[in-house]
Amino acid sequence: MSGIKSKIKKGYYKVFTSRRLTFSGRLSMAFPQIPMLISNLLMQTVMFKYFTDIVGINPILVGGVFLGLAIWNSINDPIVGFMLDRMPYIKNKGKYVLIMRVAFPMIALSTLALLFVSSEWKDGLIFIYILLMFIVYEAAMTAYDISYESYLFVRLRDSVERLEMSILRTYLSYIVSALITLIPLLMFVGDKPRNGITFIVALAITVNALFYWVTLRRLTDHHKYYSSDQSNEGAQVFKEMFVYTKDIIKLKGFWVINVMKYLIILSTTYYFTYFLYFMDDVVNATEGQTIFIDIAASALAFLVVPFIPSIHKRLGLKMAFFAAMIPGIIGFGMLYFTSNVYLAGLMFALIVVSHGSIETLYGPTANLVADEDWQNTGVRKYGFIKALQGLINKPAHGIRSMVFGAILGFYGYNGTAEVQSLEAIKGIRMASSILPMIALVLGMFLILFLPYTKSRENEIITKRRILEIDAEKLYAEEM
Repeated sequence: MSGIKSKIKKGYYKVFTSRRLTFSGRLSMAFPQIPMLISNLLMQTVMFKYFTDIVGINPILVGGVFLGLAIWNSINDPIVGFMLDRMPYIKNKGKYVLIMRVAFPMIALSTLALLFVSSEWKDGLIFIYILLMFIVYEAAMTAYDISYESYLFVRLRDSVERLEMSILRTYLSYIVSALITLIPLLMFVGDKPRNGITFIVALAITVNALFYWVTLRRLTDHHKYYSSDQSNEGAQVFKEMFVYTKDIIKLKGFWVINVMKYLIILSTTYYFTYFLYFMDDVVNATEGQTIFIDIAASALAFLVVPFIPSIHKRLGLKMAFFAAMIPGIIGFGMLYFTSNVYLAGLMFALIVVSHGSIETLYGPTANLVADEDWQNTGVRKYGFIKALQGLINKPAHGIRSMVFGAILGFYGYNGTAEVQSLEAIKGIRMASSILPMIALVLGMFLILFLPYTKSRENEIITKRRILEIDAEKLYAEEM
């Protein structure tokens, strides 16, 4: 028992200490993900059910919107990523931090605009209006997300710093997720009057906009972070994007980690939306029961996270990913047969633990791809790589929503009904357990092909530091 306590204490200690970054500095770098996470949780866990249950829109139509959004992202993301990579540092204003400060008002306004949709509109108008608001939201969120991840990429130098920051971000995400998911719980679970739901959502969006402003005020930017970057001056955008793409798609690690991410999105990412349907319509959970299960699942995952660095260090990335996926596969498989509220909660906890562990490992692994490409080509282009990653895995959100909505529609789900039919319940079971379990099993199989052994990982990080030192020397000479 003392050994376990020691490991947990050591894991927590690593989160709050660093060889190079102060605690306040680490928090300043981690906080901007919180309002982004809240925005995405609102869009993914609130809006889908808001449209189907409150507004009364056909779930197949809502799923179609998410699919249309996936098509838009295939055009939007690479261009945004390329332009952000080549954007110069603006004196006294910054680069990535500046973009985040410009993007967040657009994120808030486009989300608020979605609350004005009405079921009395024609289906075509509903589809176009929601899709346009989502396009504005995604364009701004893409710029914010890529800028934030790129900012962390230039600030964090090695696997240790990246993994420790990833753990800190995971802690924060669990705390925020447990709190923000109270919104859909209070709105959608149980048989109670649903007046004022639009006001609650609007208030959450407004408060989150203020949170964006506060967290970004604390973030610092400096020209020295961008000594390795190229400028947009004279850039032939589409020609260079083609060259960049050719370089990146040659990397085996790029394909393995991002196809795996695609499958993870199909299974565990923003899974709470679909679990709400299960709790509300399959096991008929009360509001209090669902809140307890949500908080308990996050607390359990919070306790597991300190073990991730130890597993990664001892077993390497492959075995760490395997260990992270097993609880999720068990949780999804058992959930299909579950009719008890608390047994369903236990399965949900396993899924949450699995998702948090996978996400903690994914961030540093994805950074290895960017480091490897930088070493191969001599050009640092994390933003473009992040955009290509989004090009592969963002459609998973739309496809999953479309498939989920199609299954619910096929089995006769009625969002305005007090009690669902047996066929509709069967559809919810299928969509919320069997399909995500299959996706997670396929993701586990892909990990076998991950090329980053422990020795290869150390080699990439060492070469990265050499490139940074050379770039800083060259920048100092030019100044």
